[in-house]
Amino acid sequence: MQPADKRLQGPILPLPMVGLLVAVCLGGSWLMVPKQGELVERLFKDKQYARVVSILQDEAHGMRSSDIRGLSTLDAAQMTALSRLLSLTPREQIRTVFASRSTLKYDVYVHNIVLAAVRYVDVLSPEEVHGIILPAVERVPESNRLELLSMLAQNALAVARPDLAADALRFASQCAASDWKVIRQMVECHRWNNDPQHARSELDRWLATHREALNAEQVAQAEELNFHLAMESSAPGEAFSLCMAQIQRQAPSEPIPSQLIDNAHLSALQSGRSGELLPTLRRHVQSMPAARMKLHELKKWAQADGSNLQDYLKWAKTLAQWSDWNQDFTTAYDHHLRLAVLGDGASRDRCIALTDYLGRTEECCDLLSILGDVPDHPEYAILHARQLAELGHDDEAKVRFEAWLASYPGDRDARFDYACLLEDMGDEPGSRRALASMLGTFPGDVPVILRLATACVRDHDLAEALDLYKRIPAAGHTLDSLENYEMIAESLDDQPARYEALRLTKAKTGKPDVELLLNLADAARQASRTEDTLQILEDGLRIHPQSAQLRLSFADSLARAGRNEEAVTTLQHERLRDSYDAASQLLALTPVLTDAGQALEFLGKNVERKFPLGARQRLQLAVLHARINDTDAAAKLFASVKENPSSIRMIAEARSWAGQSDEAARLMTSHVQTNPNCTAQDWIFLGELWEQLGRPEDAQNAYDHSLVLLTSDLPDTAAN
Repeated sequence: MQPADKRLQGPILPLPMVGLLVAVCLGGSWLMVPKQGELVERLFKDKQYARVVSILQDEAHGMRSSDIRGLSTLDAAQMTALSRLLSLTPREQIRTVFASRSTLKYDVYVHNIVLAAVRYVDVLSPEEVHGIILPAVERVPESNRLELLSMLAQNALAVARPDLAADALRFASQCAASDWKVIRQMVECHRWNNDPQHARSELDRWLATHREALNAEQVAQAEELNFHLAMESSAPGEAFSLCMAQIQRQAPSEPIPSQLIDNAHLSALQSGRSGELLPTLRRHVQSMPAARMKLHELKKWAQADGSNLQDYLKWAKTLAQWSDWNQDFTTAYDHHLRLAVLGDGASRDRCIALTDYLGRTEECCDLLSILGDVPDHPEYAILHARQLAELGHDDEAKVRFEAWLASYPGDRDARFDYACLLEDMGDEPGSRRALASMLGTFPGDVPVILRLATACVRDHDLAEALDLYKRIPAAGHTLDSLENYEMIAESLDDQPARYEALRLTKAKTGKPDVELLLNLADAARQASRTEDTLQILEDGLRIHPQSAQLRLSFADSLARAGRNEEAVTTLQHERLRDSYDAASQLLALTPVLTDAGQALEFLGKNVERKFPLGARQRLQLAVLHARINDTDAAAKLFASVKENPSSIRMIAEARSWAGQSDEAARLMTSHVQTNPNCTAQDWIFLGELWEQLGRPEDAQNAYDHSLVLLTSDLPDTAAN
């Protein structure tokens, strides 16, 4: 055991140190005790905190404990303002928050109070709330603004006020955090409010800055929405342009989505721009397997499974119809043809209507072969027969014609076509029999008569052909048939028939030419229709007053009719002054000319040099000179024609016309005495000359010789 003196130790801390610690503790305690004013403030804040917390966590506000932790950082003034705000009615709360002079900081707690105030539309009407909040919505931080505006829009929709909802969402769409859902809801509100123009402008504005943020599905939704807005804005042309822009962004080999082609179709139809959609429609239809099948394959496929053709039928029919509207008949026919194979009756009928216009007989014939009998259109059977004949399938066509005629014997056109088919097949007798049979049933059928007449000509039965042409009424003739009529009549020397054919030709010609008039006049002359001849030529000269041929023919006809003075006048026309034919005809009228001087003046002084005059014409010219007492010229011309058996009669006649009857009698006496082949007419002419010279006995002797010659040519009639 240690000694007592060693167990007693000194103090651990020195007393000064202990005193210092006591003083520090007493001073700290004094500092930590608040002053009386601070203590009152702390007690008030604790009381408000408790109240605010209890309200914010009630059912109306619903803040979680984790969201309220920040309340403790608020100072007493903030807490007091928040507490006072909570003690107000909802209307007073939002008016206080959004008052123009409000200094209240809009934080998460104020935001919660505002949301609670506007949550129920029966407490505050959306219209009133919108009037208070929207003008000052910029005071709300963007982090809270979108939520508030979305609630305002939701409340407005709840009371059927899409206009208020659209306004709220318009502000929401301006937030950086706005997404496709917000803008789409805003657009739908505008559409509900019947304001698609405003919706479209807002959508375009938003897409200008946010398009890149959208995924492919959202882009498609935006384009679809924009299309509907354009349509609802009564702007189908703009809607169509939107569709075409989408289509053009696609690769040509990429299939066009069904909704997109539907939209393009609708807008093109309403905007009248169907023609612009045709290339796209063609591309869409051609991308379908059915569009690339042959007709027989398409028919088999449809019979096997027609359910796969509904989309093709829809668009092929649209393409065919629109091609028709835009006069693209070739494309229309292509698709009507396929639709017809698939049983579309309207397309079938349209194909048949377009066949002749487009010259697509072969395809139409194939179509009718595939379709077979068409009960509602039995006439397609004979159409098929005609097409087979046109395509050279004569044997099959003949069978079909005969089957048709067995059921419809009164079908005039079918009987006529059948006769033509037999002719094409080389069965000309059969064709002629068919036509003759038709003529018994249809006696006035002009095409049948013409065809039968042609068959008669081929068989060299011209008389029958001419008789058939005579049976055709004037209105039934054509210029070709009249030409044949005239040639056959001329071949058979049937001048009345020839005249009739030419007359009808003239009637069908607006302004008959010179050749036709001359031929008509010739036919009338040969048919002894003198007055008609003259009338034809006279009318012809009115139409062709400068025609030398018509004037010459008219003068000749006048002379033949004994109208010599008119003939001379006609010939002495200035248009004929240089005409050899006119000079010849005028000289031929020498015996009856009353004014030889006028005739010579028209002919000219050097007429014998101007024209190659023959012997008779030089003698006639000599007579004219003799009549005006130009004896030298007359003698020279008479001397230019040598006397021989072939010319002596001409010379004697010319001498007689020139008043030189004695010389004429001398020439004729010499002629009859030296020429054993003289005719009775020679003796009669000699008798006439003796009479002119006052020698009746010689005249009678000449007549007796002519009588002997005349009676010697008669048959022996003594026994009778």
